[in-house]
Amino acid sequence: MNQIKKKLYEEIKKQGLSIDLDVFDYGVAILKQYFICLFFSFVIGSYFKCIFEMILTIVFWSGIRRYIGGFHFENSTLCLFFTVLIIICISKISRFLSVILVFDFIFSVLALIIIMKFGCIDHKNKPLSVEEKIYYKGRAIKRVYVYIILELVFRLISFNSISNIILLVLQLSSINLLISTLVNKEKIIL
Repeated sequence: MNQIKKKLYEEIKKQGLSIDLDVFDYGVAILKQYFICLFFSFVIGSYFKCIFEMILTIVFWSGIRRYIGGFHFENSTLCLFFTVLIIICISKISRFLSVILVFDFIFSVLALIIIMKFGCIDHKNKPLSVEEKIYYKGRAIKRVYVYIILELVFRLISFNSISNIILLVLQLSSINLLISTLVNKEKIIL
């Protein structure tokens, strides 16, 4: 693996791209984590016969998580375990959850309020400037508006499992943001 990584880094440098080795190594490590997470999610999702829901969960969750940040475990194995667990749980629960449209809307607006209030949480490994936090918070809020509209449309046309995935992702994101806020009070952008 190290030889492949070294050759890839040399090829990137030959192409004229300027990237520090430590940044490259970090990117490769994160990419490796994503592939491992996807692999385990697909294997477990196949076992539980919820591949479609799992893919949607990953799309919606990563779509909001990238803008709000959130809680991170110090141990990458623990992080991987909980990420796969959350993906599979949302995927399975989405099939059986029964939510009345009014409650769906209330829970979604509550998630929006929490995201508007607490915004974007950075991490000690990737601190953000005030401008970046404002940018990410704005993007997160726009994304939540789109998610709420999609969620209600899917609920109205009786695609309840998709609507449930969006609802659960929004709720999980809000809880994640609240936990992160409690852990890192000083890093909030209000």
